[in-house]
Amino acid sequence: MCISIISPDSCRQEREYIYNLVFSRFLGLEYVIDFSPTDDVRIVINELEISSPDIFLSQANENWLDKKSMSFEATPVYFSTEELLDTNSIPAWFYSTDALNTGKSSIPVYEQTNNLIDIKFDLFGSIFFLISRYEEAVCTSLDEYDRFPVIESLLYQNQLYLRPLVNEYLSILSKILTIQNTNLKLKQHNFGQVISCDIDWLFFPPVKSKTDILKFIAAQAFRNKSLLNPINNTLDILKSRIFGYRYDPYNTFELLLRRAEETGSELVFYLMSGDTDSKMDGNYSLSDKRFIEVVSQLAKCDNVSFGLHGSFDSYQSGPEIRRQKRALDNFFTKHNIDCSVKHYRQHYLRWNGLTTPDAITNAGLVHDSTLSFAETSGFRSSFCHEYPLYDLIGRRTLPVFETPLIVMDGSLLQPKYLGINSNTEAQDYIWSMKNQCIKYGGKFTLLWHNSSLLSELEKELFLGATKLSP
Repeated sequence: MCISIISPDSCRQEREYIYNLVFSRFLGLEYVIDFSPTDDVRIVINELEISSPDIFLSQANENWLDKKSMSFEATPVYFSTEELLDTNSIPAWFYSTDALNTGKSSIPVYEQTNNLIDIKFDLFGSIFFLISRYEEAVCTSLDEYDRFPVIESLLYQNQLYLRPLVNEYLSILSKILTIQNTNLKLKQHNFGQVISCDIDWLFFPPVKSKTDILKFIAAQAFRNKSLLNPINNTLDILKSRIFGYRYDPYNTFELLLRRAEETGSELVFYLMSGDTDSKMDGNYSLSDKRFIEVVSQLAKCDNVSFGLHGSFDSYQSGPEIRRQKRALDNFFTKHNIDCSVKHYRQHYLRWNGLTTPDAITNAGLVHDSTLSFAETSGFRSSFCHEYPLYDLIGRRTLPVFETPLIVMDGSLLQPKYLGINSNTEAQDYIWSMKNQCIKYGGKFTLLWHNSSLLSELEKELFLGATKLSP
């Protein structure tokens, strides 16, 4: 069955991108596009016609990536979805003003008259706006690490960052499509889990030089007003240096491997091969014998894959990312490890929406899993499925696929972020997101560092976060 899309003629590249994402990649439907001078998007399937107002792209077309294209109310309008979603209502920033003039206490998300269904908000423009992270490309505010701050996000400002809104929009469209086409077969999606580990610090403590080790121990003594932690830390360092890496506190790879096998999860280790900031990048090199031993052992496991963990200052440089990719590829070849580097995640989750996607593409990488809010975790792309990245400057679909990162250990545990110190509270927070991934047959991607499995709380949180049911 082929769907006909009658679409406005502006922003063709963006519309082709979003129609392909929605109808081909997600719904598994064939379609044809008829670009014409129209004020809305119309979907024709058999005798049913579905319309959705065209708001965002038509407005952005005249002011692409300009702040003027963001001149809309920060607070969304909520449409009633009682018949379609168990959330009862769904927010949208782009909608026809006529939809608000109904005189009703609640605004229905759609109205049907015979074979005509009128969706009251800009469904396709809303999806593009959220999944392309358009607002980040326009925003000039940055945090201490030159990242887009979560507090600047419309999702955070409206407490919507824990909801995969794109999935909700697609669920609404799926159900509307089948109102009069009950035999329509849509693509089915099955839940999956990815456990990932960024190896920032291979060795304890998380410093680089012998002088830094002494400073670390002294700082521990000062911070805790006690010699107990420094003494224990010194003993841990001495044991690992004298008796081997198996005694290093950061050697938690056996737990990661065992948990991935128990839960049938994918397991991805992101490795650093470059050093562009002496203070921020890791404490190992590709020539370190202990690193070689660790990676060689991990590579023998069937469920393990590897990716590049781009160094701190590489996130805007295609040549630097390419150099680091080549170095890691050469490392695998030299040590007879059957792996070609295709996966990527940026150190500190640094991301510039205007430059990083193109830099990753130019480096020859295929998959990225950087996009999450470091401060809170959550659905930064409002989506829990893999999707192709979009180049907002070149205005083209990129051959790099994003697997959204949903939860990071540091977001939960670090005092400067959420600083959660209760297992129950943390599990509730994690599962508020994980249940959404299960509900929509998405992929729950978890980042847990090997250096964050030391305390009993950290281990309990990790085991709870990787369960397949609450």
